[in-house]
Amino acid sequence: MDVKYFDHFFPDPHVFGATEQYKAKPGRGPEIPQRDRIAHADRLLNELQQLLVAAQQDRQARIAQSLPVMDGIQLEFVSKEQSKLSLKDLEGRSEGVYLLNERQVQLEGAPSFQIAIVHLPSPRGVPNAYFEDRITQYRNENTPGTDRNPDGAPKYDRLIRSIESIKRANLNSFWFGMDVAPPDDKTEIWCEVWLNRPDDPQKKRKRRVRTNSIEKGSVDEDDDSSDTVTSFRRVCRQLGIDCRPKILRFPEQEVLLVRASGIQLQGLVDSVEMLSSINPYREPASFFLDMPPREQPEWIDDLRSRLRVHAAPTSSVCVLDTGVNNGHPLLRVFELPWPRDILRELGETDAEIRITLSYFIAPSPGRKGWGNRYRYRLQNCDTS
Repeated sequence: MDVKYFDHFFPDPHVFGATEQYKAKPGRGPEIPQRDRIAHADRLLNELQQLLVAAQQDRQARIAQSLPVMDGIQLEFVSKEQSKLSLKDLEGRSEGVYLLNERQVQLEGAPSFQIAIVHLPSPRGVPNAYFEDRITQYRNENTPGTDRNPDGAPKYDRLIRSIESIKRANLNSFWFGMDVAPPDDKTEIWCEVWLNRPDDPQKKRKRRVRTNSIEKGSVDEDDDSSDTVTSFRRVCRQLGIDCRPKILRFPEQEVLLVRASGIQLQGLVDSVEMLSSINPYREPASFFLDMPPREQPEWIDDLRSRLRVHAAPTSSVCVLDTGVNNGHPLLRVFELPWPRDILRELGETDAEIRITLSYFIAPSPGRKGWGNRYRYRLQNCDTS
């Protein structure tokens, strides 16, 4: 195919005026509710201490049953309704405290609120006092005074005031199934397990998962697997979870496919430190893309038989794709005019056409070694 080169498009300053650098609008952080300082701190301390004691008891019970355990606990922080958590203050990576995931929750007929899941380490079985110390300092200590506030403010004020309650994370805390509920204890389904990757492979701390029934070195792992993935695979073997060998890697996360029941997924929540989320596996589009032509009519007829067509539709969809055929059965559900007919009916009427070039740009204009960053190589489009 002939390749043509075109100069980059620049707005004409005589037509559009002078250009300006983008400036972000000044904004404030999330609204933090006011609290009764002493009562709020005492309540959070009581919640935290109770769940830490319960977590230690559960840990001992799992060890007695030769089940895997992690050196830490997953905590769920909940904001007040119509408010947000101070997320940046929840994390303390230098002390091994990691923010695993966060989301906004909207229950039917109720205001939204935010939850965040945080891993709190327990070196040698003793929970880190990261949050206990901060709640205690919020209760009893102030920051140095200023001209505007001579008495100072409570230490860690925004962090502690943003927290409405503290709970122990469970399967629902990590389940991002949207319209799909987690499986029950007897039903196994395929799931995507997302694991957080450590910041720096050279400086990451050792994360050990206790595997009482597996001898050291007996697991055959890929050479390029991270410590997080290696530990995860060991836990899966011990819990009897089918874990697929392939890994999908992103800069900050790794994704693995597993087949597990609800009780097995809860076992992962109780055993895997760097767990980020669990999503139900959805059938990829490749099933339909790779379907032989002889099987397609049957699927098309099945879909058409289940369609409920509105007699007077008020919306339309424009499909732009290679090989689109206006005679396709799924595109002929409604008798719609095609763009050519519409354009002819416009006659001499002025029309505005918007063209997006980014889809056709290959390779990236910023790629190292590219001759001219303002000249694009266009493919798969008619330039005549």
